[in-house]
Amino acid sequence: MPFLWDTEPRAEERPPVWAAFATLGTQVERLVLANVACAVVLVPALVALAVPELPAAVRALLILATAVALAPATAVLYGLADEASRGRQIDVALARDLAQELARPALRTLSPLSLLFTALIAATLLLTPLLLSVTLLLSVSATYWGPLFLADPRQNCLVLARQSSRLALSRPEPTLRTWLACGAVALIGVISLAGIALAVPVLIALLHIHRHRDLVDTHR
Repeated sequence: MPFLWDTEPRAEERPPVWAAFATLGTQVERLVLANVACAVVLVPALVALAVPELPAAVRALLILATAVALAPATAVLYGLADEASRGRQIDVALARDLAQELARPALRTLSPLSLLFTALIAATLLLTPLLLSVTLLLSVSATYWGPLFLADPRQNCLVLARQSSRLALSRPEPTLRTWLACGAVALIGVISLAGIALAVPVLIALLHIHRHRDLVDTHR
């Protein structure tokens, strides 16, 4: 009897949310390994947070190392998820090629947006209603950051932010469905702890990619 994910129809013929889970099922081991490899960039920051006895300069350098590496790692993860969503096998060679292609553009385009998002999250800890609203709106438009970056890695962060906001505003209902699905996946990952390292980021990337592709196909 075939495994659930191996049954037809193809992932592209399913609704975007289910297509993301179907894509994960086709290469679950490879995608989980890719997720774990990309999560390694978080280790320096985690060490800095877990060992407050370290000198302040060392902790700052560890956090900076994670901040610098996070955008290229995220770009590679989205690139691998995009290839998997198209039915292609992912491997180390593909990851290496994507890293060479996307690392510099990711530092230029994704890093500023990620830093802005992180700063807003930190600011919302003050429970300022306006900042909380802005952060939530930015998190909704972030649904399209990864896919739009892959479509044109050379664009700057302002163009990417404007395009993602326009997409979110033009199709609010499907965007919110994907946003809620990503929130549920993230919540489950936080509760299970291991989920964050094993599958949650790559599953969120797949949710974003399939939603963006569905919107693009709809407008053709």
